[in-house]
Amino acid sequence: MKPFFKLVYYISLAYIISCIGLSILMKILPIEFSNDTYSEDFDSIFFIGIPIAILLTLSRIGFKVELSKTQIKSAIVKTILLAVTCFVLFLFYNIVTFGSSMCTWTSGETLYRNSTNTSQKIIKRYFGCGATDSSPSTVGVFKVQQITRLFIYVTKVDTTKLDRHEWINVKK
Repeated sequence: MKPFFKLVYYISLAYIISCIGLSILMKILPIEFSNDTYSEDFDSIFFIGIPIAILLTLSRIGFKVELSKTQIKSAIVKTILLAVTCFVLFLFYNIVTFGSSMCTWTSGETLYRNSTNTSQKIIKRYFGCGATDSSPSTVGVFKVQQITRLFIYVTKVDTTKLDRHEWINVKK
């Protein structure tokens, strides 16, 4: 039974580390999900899965050697309190970021495509806050490169400095 508890424990830790690591990378680097559905799915998996994974780290008790009943009870109580605290913090984070999550960039029309690399294009993007904002959207021109099916790399670009041999105007 010890190998099973170790497997559950290490999978839970890997899940927690990978979710938090991906979130941090996406805040630091100009990487976004290629589709809003992927972003919503990740948020759901993150907010529901982290408290569950924290609770599953209780399985570490299963591979400890000869713990007293008070040590086991203490570890269970501490882990449950930690999980409840994390869950409450995630709910608080969700409520606080609700307004800011409504403000996003949406992709518009494609302006240019790369003649040599089909995964690169230059598009218009609009930044707005939906129903919470009455002002017109902010418009920007961005180079978007498909990294994988799930992720895109987005950088702001100046179209006046484009190499016209490399970039083909789509709107002619």
